[in-house]
Amino acid sequence: MKKAPSTIYALLICLSFSTIVLSQEPDSVKNYPIDEVIISAKRIEMNPIDVGRSVSIFKEEEIKNLPYNNIGELLTIQEGINVIGSYQNPGALQRIYMRGTSSNHTLILVDGIRITDPASVENAFDLSELSLSNINRIEIVRGSHGTYYGSSAIGGVINVYTRKKAKPGFNVDAGLKTGAFGKGTSEFNQDIFINYTLNNGLYFNSGLFNSTVNGLDAVIDTSNSLSEFNKDRDDFQKTDINSKIGFKNSRWDTYFSYKNTSQIADLDDGAFRNDNNYIHTLNRNSISYGLVYSMNENININFYGGYNYITRTAEDDSSVIDQVKVADNAPIDIYDQTYVWNNYKGSINNNELQVNYKGRFINAFIGGSIYKETMSDTFYLYSNSLWGIYESGENLDALNLNYINKSIFAHIGINGELVNRNFKNFSLAMGSRFNNHDSYGNNFSYEINPSYKINNNSIIYISFATGFNSPSLYRLYYPYKYYASNISRGNPGLKPETSESLEIGLKQKIAGNMIFCISYFNTRIKNSIEYVYLWDGNIPVDSLGNDFMRDDHRGDTYLNLGTQIIKGMELSYRTKLSEKFSLTANFTIFSGILKYDPSEIDTSHTKGNHVQLFNSGEFVNNKLENSSMVRRSNTANITVSYHPAKSITMSALLRYVGPRIDLYYDSNLGPWGAQGMVNIDDYTLVDLNIRIQLTDNFNLLVNMENVFDTRYSEISGYTTRGRGVSLTVRYAY
Repeated sequence: MKKAPSTIYALLICLSFSTIVLSQEPDSVKNYPIDEVIISAKRIEMNPIDVGRSVSIFKEEEIKNLPYNNIGELLTIQEGINVIGSYQNPGALQRIYMRGTSSNHTLILVDGIRITDPASVENAFDLSELSLSNINRIEIVRGSHGTYYGSSAIGGVINVYTRKKAKPGFNVDAGLKTGAFGKGTSEFNQDIFINYTLNNGLYFNSGLFNSTVNGLDAVIDTSNSLSEFNKDRDDFQKTDINSKIGFKNSRWDTYFSYKNTSQIADLDDGAFRNDNNYIHTLNRNSISYGLVYSMNENININFYGGYNYITRTAEDDSSVIDQVKVADNAPIDIYDQTYVWNNYKGSINNNELQVNYKGRFINAFIGGSIYKETMSDTFYLYSNSLWGIYESGENLDALNLNYINKSIFAHIGINGELVNRNFKNFSLAMGSRFNNHDSYGNNFSYEINPSYKINNNSIIYISFATGFNSPSLYRLYYPYKYYASNISRGNPGLKPETSESLEIGLKQKIAGNMIFCISYFNTRIKNSIEYVYLWDGNIPVDSLGNDFMRDDHRGDTYLNLGTQIIKGMELSYRTKLSEKFSLTANFTIFSGILKYDPSEIDTSHTKGNHVQLFNSGEFVNNKLENSSMVRRSNTANITVSYHPAKSITMSALLRYVGPRIDLYYDSNLGPWGAQGMVNIDDYTLVDLNIRIQLTDNFNLLVNMENVFDTRYSEISGYTTRGRGVSLTVRYAY
């Protein structure tokens, strides 16, 4: 593993000190318990201290009072999670890397409904779509949960629950936020949530969130341009509209909801390349519905589902991109003379039925689901150059690209007291899922999870779980073929990526107000899907591309190729040191390795041609091993809160992110170039905030982020936010 940085050692010293304080003065803190919460890590409500997995939960009041700008910021300071893009320009693409796995290996759910982007290449969800508005709670479940949730849940699961009913009568929650996060920037957010709940349990709610950002120049411009034409501010506009009608009492819980998310982002043309003409728009319409019927205190029936339709449009026009000055004459405009338009469309339809049983010694559930995705892509290019006008385009609508996934799943948890009273502290959870996919057929996953309660406040556990990640529609069916080989970019023969994960952990609650958790994880992901170039197999590798009269290229495609092995350790610590001080801290260290074996290449698809990895430029003609895990790093986070008065809370957050690897295009790697690797330095950020409860209904939150205006990088070639100050006013009734 990577060597632990000095910041992590400082964190451990803080943890040790606070533990000593607690052990010496238990009476001084015993009246300040940490609240117990309920979490559905096993798809059955349980106290988190009893769950034999690593879990975290954020409730509504915590979320409303947090200083974070988006869900990505909240998640990235949790153990085991990196969210790349969360500290860049608002609206920047946010990708989550959980326990070192890839960005499409973490499952995002909203009210239990899978949310993805089926029109994207890898079907990974962009967390910038989710605002912190209209959230009841967020549950984080780390580690493989393919047995319970299906595809993508290799690194973990993020479950976002929206608000339902409130106290009887009319309820309002509204907020205004304004601030800046660097020179020339500004941000203004407004949100309002209205709920009306009747005494019988019927409720109606509706919400609006709007964000307007005048942002940073999102890229680091290294061009020698004489003008500022392409050095624009990259602005962002986001609007969420949602509504829900439902009914909830002791026996029934049913709802129907609708949400529209609309975003407009001013983008740049890749790392280090400004572009003031590139606009990206997103629109997602979501319908979700659910019904829970409690037959009695032991059995309930759950049915829920949803439909999502998403469109994304990227438009790069042919405006002025630069100016040149010749002698003393007026500047001459330079046009790129190109117009590019891309429209991506996708849909998700998901329905699931589950029956739960919860008894004294046994809890169990059984269920089934039907899940469908569709995608399409329309492209148009216009270019006017010295060689004349060139136009091209494609429309995939007629291909009707889609797949249907069906599954059945079951779980049982048994307390040892069922067998013998002496085994009451021992529990065993087991689950399995059978999955049928239109493209690759059937696959099976399972989990075994024994745990032992040392006492009421302490548990040790082991989990062995398998998981899988289905190939995206783009990777399966994208029809582009290279003329010299007739090999398609999409590969209908792709199999799912499969994983085996081991987790060993300890949870310890001390004096009613301190929780300490530590876990070790080891994950092996097989059949990793890689993007590759193909080259003429009849020509030696060192001779490829040397003859300009000969076309050695044979296209590009996706292959199941390689194995990822990731292992690491997480530690989290939460305590109330005194009536006025509290501390939370966590750190994560991990290491990873990628292995490739030419014997795993599907030669029926590649037709015996050379295979070159795009992510490193290496040719897979021999066994390869790479220890560089892109955009993953060791992390440490410490938050200290001080309550000088009942109505005032002051907090300081220290966030450390270790050195890591990023990618850039290196034209020297192979005949056509490939992704090279560049080192990104570590960094430490400090945020300060103060929350003041002015009245029962009004509160203020003043936040200063990146207090020391640290210069750092998340992605090579892109800027990050500087020192920021914001003011939030919130009213709740």
